[in-house]
Amino acid sequence: MSDDRSQTIKEVAGRLFLSEATVHGWIKRDYLHAVEIDQEWRIMDRDLNSFLHKFSTQDHEPGSLGNKIGADKATGKSRTP
Repeated sequence: MSDDRSQTIKEVAGRLFLSEATVHGWIKRDYLHAVEIDQEWRIMDRDLNSFLHKFSTQDHEPGSLGNKIGADKATGKSRTP
């Protein structure tokens, strides 16, 4: 078995200094892969790293990661579809 660990939405949001709603929106829109275990979403480290690499290597303005994937530019909060 690998050393790949999983994290909750709350943990990922804390690591990235974002709201839980933003991370949940990424999962809902299939930008970030997650699995639901015992009624709680879990994100594997490898999936988070892949997601971050994909969006960090695209040409964009500093601080626009959230903007590229659904966050409101003015508030930084996730937009609802």
